[in-house]
Amino acid sequence: MERSSRYKHILETLEASTVPVKGQTLAAETGVSRQMIVKDVDELRERGYRIVST
Repeated sequence: MERSSRYKHILETLEASTVPVKGQTLAAETGVSRQMIVKDVDELRERGYRIVST
């Protein structure tokens, strides 16, 4: 999945979820590594999205 599509998927998934979403789950859904999801989330935060993770 291309980066812009991943960003959209991550944001839509997090917004729709009522429970925490694991990075590994997002990775499996988008076909990338968990580390790539971590980088994507960092980039989304830099763009101003409020994403809480542990």
